[in-house]
Amino acid sequence: MPASQIPFLAKENGAKIIEVNTEPSKFTHQITDIFLQGKATEVMQQLMAGLGLEEK
Repeated sequence: MPASQIPFLAKENGAKIIEVNTEPSKFTHQITDIFLQGKATEVMQQLMAGLGLEEK
């Protein structure tokens, strides 16, 4: 329970919330600024490739 409050506390203190998830969560429509839908490994690989930081 306490860990689930971290995103809310972060948002209250000015953080931008980026959610990577296969489906929308309870955070998506409440506090999420950017929602990236998909499996975290796939989304992160796409981000890395887009930034030119592919694994070698």
